[in-house]
Amino acid sequence: MSKRERILEEATNIIREKGINNLTLDAVAAAAEISKGGFLYHFHNKEDLIRALNEQALAETKALMDEEMKSGKGYTLAYLNVAALPTDPLCTWSLATSVLAGSTSESREVLSMWETEYQTFLEKSASENIPPELALVIRLVCDGLCFSDLFNLAPVSPSDRKQIVQFLTSLREKSPTSKSCEA
Repeated sequence: MSKRERILEEATNIIREKGINNLTLDAVAAAAEISKGGFLYHFHNKEDLIRALNEQALAETKALMDEEMKSGKGYTLAYLNVAALPTDPLCTWSLATSVLAGSTSESREVLSMWETEYQTFLEKSASENIPPELALVIRLVCDGLCFSDLFNLAPVSPSDRKQIVQFLTSLREKSPTSKSCEA
């Protein structure tokens, strides 16, 4: 693991274990067992670190979605499966902590990365003839599941998550304007 990867991992661990308010350059450098100067070589400031956390989370999510789509699922169903049925809790935490860190960021640039992804989701769902209302419901359910996990607010069990995915998938299939996303 490179020093940069170690820094990102330790930043994620600090947010997960101690909260966003404890994410400081000194804390991350100490956890990664590097000097503050070593940290600053990879990230010029906290904003750079938060941006990198978000970029990593987006890359992880896209890679998981690509795997889902290789199995024949359309974009919308791949998104639903990746977001609602996480297979790797560490990846889920990476995503959740990055979103949380980005939401407290002073830079609009970090949040705009997620806005771009949401816009892509809506565009790709539309290209699959998913009604916009259903696409928004799917996205918001996925967001809700993520925040439920992140804040430990009555987290949804794996079996209930599967039922939610099955229900939303059946809505997609029943929608008069939806074409199969499996094709």
